[in-house]
Amino acid sequence: MVLMSNLMVRLGLPVNDEKTALLKLPDQSLDFLGCNLGRQYDLHGKTYIVTQASKGAMKSIIGTIHNEAAISMTWDAVEHRIAELNSILRGWAGYFDLKHYRILQRYIERRIRRWLVKKHKRRDRSGYRLHPDAFHTES
Repeated sequence: MVLMSNLMVRLGLPVNDEKTALLKLPDQSLDFLGCNLGRQYDLHGKTYIVTQASKGAMKSIIGTIHNEAAISMTWDAVEHRIAELNSILRGWAGYFDLKHYRILQRYIERRIRRWLVKKHKRRDRSGYRLHPDAFHTES
């Protein structure tokens, strides 16, 4: 820690001692710039270090999706809402370099179904009878 502090002083960069920590990976995890660096296990119990979206980042994107597919937005065209969501999700996934995020995918599908039901004033609580593949088309 002292070596790092000396180096930062020579570079003219201030170090915030309250935010600076020395961690031992994989025993501890670290949240930095919306990413969590920590331990996961494979099917055979082998430990490896992964980077994934932090809990705060997940909460933020779910809140954004919630607002974009809000009941108050039923006046908007379906194509425009989907285009807005796709733009947000492409940026988010590009930042986190994510390929598979099932929790987020399920939330988006459920939220869009609910939005469609309200938009088209359907009573069916289960939403549109859409196959999950209907949400994923090549464009």
